[in-house]
Amino acid sequence: MIFIDTALYNTLKAATALTTLVGGTASPRIYNTILPQGATFPVLVFQKMGGGHVPDNPKVNVEAVYMIKAIGFDLQTAENIDLAASNAVDRQSLGVSTEGYTDYASFRNMGLHFVEDVGGGKVAFHIGALYSIKAAQNQS
Repeated sequence: MIFIDTALYNTLKAATALTTLVGGTASPRIYNTILPQGATFPVLVFQKMGGGHVPDNPKVNVEAVYMIKAIGFDLQTAENIDLAASNAVDRQSLGVSTEGYTDYASFRNMGLHFVEDVGGGKVAFHIGALYSIKAAQNQS
């Protein structure tokens, strides 16, 4: 389901309110699955958590769950990034129209909020949510 990864990244990158908070439109700090070692904070990270193909005769639907979270050294910054990401994705089209599929639903579900001790007297705030993203196989 790489086509959802690509559509999700492109949707997040196109959200000016978000990219302004994570490095700008030219090189936003939006990462798929792995945060690069030594990355500058704040960042946004998304990752597929589960899902798969669901038969719906005569076509097949894809239902996936993605985690999208902001990571920052202060709570307000992480919350602002999370809100901008939510505005870009929740109940919005991701523009999936490849590999024979079109997206039809994207919903924010369970919120995430935890704090990580990153050493040196610093903590990182992880604020985000799980999103249900659904795509349908195009009819021929």
